[in-house]
Amino acid sequence: MHQSDDLKKHIKDLPVFPLPQIVFFPHSRLPLHIFEPRYRELIQHARKDDLPIMMGHLPSERTLDEHGRPHFLAVGGVGFMERCEELPDGRFLIELAGLSRVKVVQEHDPAFLYRRAEVEILESFSTNETAEEDNIQVMQMVVAGLRALNPKVAEYLSKLIQESRSSSALSDALAAAVVSDPDERQRLIEELDVTKRIESVTHRLSELLAIASQPDGSNIN
Repeated sequence: MHQSDDLKKHIKDLPVFPLPQIVFFPHSRLPLHIFEPRYRELIQHARKDDLPIMMGHLPSERTLDEHGRPHFLAVGGVGFMERCEELPDGRFLIELAGLSRVKVVQEHDPAFLYRRAEVEILESFSTNETAEEDNIQVMQMVVAGLRALNPKVAEYLSKLIQESRSSSALSDALAAAVVSDPDERQRLIEELDVTKRIESVTHRLSELLAIASQPDGSNIN
């Protein structure tokens, strides 16, 4: 398993994979089907040199840089490939394991088909650990309430809560699982205050419980 020290070796020259609608959280998994030539090259290089990959979120309003490339938002998630399967026609099936938040310091001029940037690692912090503990208790009660309505979802969320080693990891794992709106996901990836992230995710879980409690809402997934 890769650690933050593995990432630090590559922050001066990090491959970037910009996509619309995708915000990649630390402590989450992201499966991807790679078929475009530029990203095949990226995966080939990442596999050869064990490189981390930053997922950049392309916003709905597109603007271009001086090289004609669409701007992506500066803060995103980065992770290493935990699975990489090359298909006979040259496509790849990969899975990224999220490791950290990063922010682009500067993007490099084109040298390969794919994009590269210098980044800085963003560290999370807590402003109210007591509030975090209270919200985690609420999370557990919400998940317990979901168990009778949607056992599979409740079991999955309960597993995330049990396996998370910190409030920061828990906030990211649950955000990846229950927050679907790309703009809200981007807000949470940019939020470094764990207390606020935990509060937002708890609120979203409560919304899901309310939806599931409706006569036609038990099919949430």
